[in-house]
Amino acid sequence: GFILLVLIRTTSAKRFFMILKAIFTLSASKQLMREDYKLNKGSAVLFTIVFVLHFAFFLFEVNEYFGFFHYAFNSFLFYLIIIAFIIITYGIKIIFSKALSSLLLTKNETDEYIFNIFLSTNAAGLFLFPVIVCCEYSQLPAYYFLYTGMSLLLVFYSIRVFKGLAVAYVSGRFSVLHLLLYFCALELLPLIVI
Repeated sequence: GFILLVLIRTTSAKRFFMILKAIFTLSASKQLMREDYKLNKGSAVLFTIVFVLHFAFFLFEVNEYFGFFHYAFNSFLFYLIIIAFIIITYGIKIIFSKALSSLLLTKNETDEYIFNIFLSTNAAGLFLFPVIVCCEYSQLPAYYFLYTGMSLLLVFYSIRVFKGLAVAYVSGRFSVLHLLLYFCALELLPLIVI
């Protein structure tokens, strides 16, 4: 993960800081979209890989500390299963959002929402790196870093939800009831199920 972060920073330094700014502000994220920043470009793909690797390792560490799932096989295999679970979960979410956008004729809003999902997850992957390193190598108890990581994830999730609701509300195509139903069905329900 660290090598990928260095690669992103050295190959596209200006874009790196623009992406960091876009995570927190809606205007910067709209500017990135206007500048034709695609999610399949090099730095976006590297950011996504960093997120998947770091988030999976963080979930692995949380499981090791709290013992949610017991497994009788290799730890690395369990880590790979977590990676697959993350990829499948986000894949289903994107496919469902795209299908819903086709039904509701809201392609632009959905594309912006998916873009904001990737921005927030990429930021989470970036900011989880020091948490993971400290959790592994610090002399302090691991739970300090695990709770810090969970707090970071909650902050980035909240930013994502807020920006998604702002995009939908500004578009004027959705009522508050529709936004509430969407939020409950596609944001809260997966968290409760997991």
